[in-house]
Amino acid sequence: MDDGRIVAKYEIVFNNVTVTEERKDTYDFATYRIDQLGWQVPDKSPIKKIAKPADIAGLRVSVGSGTNQEKILLDWDKQNKAAGLKPVEILYYEKYGDVLLGLKSGRVQAYFGPNPSIAYNIAVSGGSRIVGTFSGAGPDLQGLIAAMTKKGNGLEYTSRYGSNDELARYPEAEFAPPHGAFRRYDAATAELKRVWTRPHHRGAGLGRLVVRELERGGLRQEPNSMYIQ
Repeated sequence: MDDGRIVAKYEIVFNNVTVTEERKDTYDFATYRIDQLGWQVPDKSPIKKIAKPADIAGLRVSVGSGTNQEKILLDWDKQNKAAGLKPVEILYYEKYGDVLLGLKSGRVQAYFGPNPSIAYNIAVSGGSRIVGTFSGAGPDLQGLIAAMTKKGNGLEYTSRYGSNDELARYPEAEFAPPHGAFRRYDAATAELKRVWTRPHHRGAGLGRLVVRELERGGLRQEPNSMYIQ
């Protein structure tokens, strides 16, 4: 996928876009599901499991060009070659329907693509099965799929919350120290507001830690209760 060309044409992109460290430098993201990739093979295939590079050595594998899964596949193939194993024969098709025909005919031995699409196809049509899943972010992180926008254009916030009006609704003075992220709702209640995790720091549990500490700090400021809108 040519990120720059697509985002230059459209304000926001929904197209199974994986959040990557490289893309975070240029784009903002609003995540909406985990990025789980799947390995699809025909029902009668002798392949039982694909979990590591050696499992695909010498296979004819189909993958989408320019996708994150292609990068993973190319890296696995590179590892296999370095280990003296047979290279992968990579087959590219523009349409998933052509991949399915390839699987049915035996031309394609395995397909590496978005797991939700594969699972749906198997549930509806049968004829194939999943022999492995893999995070789109690699073995050490859980990948995330997101809407992608130009960095700083405000649509990332809007895609999550619907409007930027909330940021202008209350004067900044109400959030000045020592109140911070708290706004007094009434004499006994504080409202936790304007808590934000930058897109490139999401997915690591930092937001949860921040809110937990804010809850402790809020209680020290003597409200009897607090809520998050």
